Amino acid sequence: MIYVIFESIHYVMKAEKALKKENIEFELRPNPAELISSCGLCISFKEDILQKVLSIFCSSLNRDIFSFYKREQDEFVKLDI
Repeated sequence: MIYVIFESIHYVMKAEKALKKENIEFELRPNPAELISSCGLCISFKEDILQKVLSIFCSSLNRDIFSFYKREQDEFVKLDI
């Protein structure tokens, strides 16, 4: 799974709206404790649609307000994309 962490709940809501508009399957979740964020919620989705989600976010959100993470075994690794 890929996790997207946002700077605020406002951006989570905007991202949720953009994904729903494109019929992308995702989940809203509480932020994992290891990935502290002030907003408290994140979006997760299957890794195979990462490029599609990135494209949607880059066209509808400021790139500086979100970060992608992948869970590898017992830790989260920030994706440099």
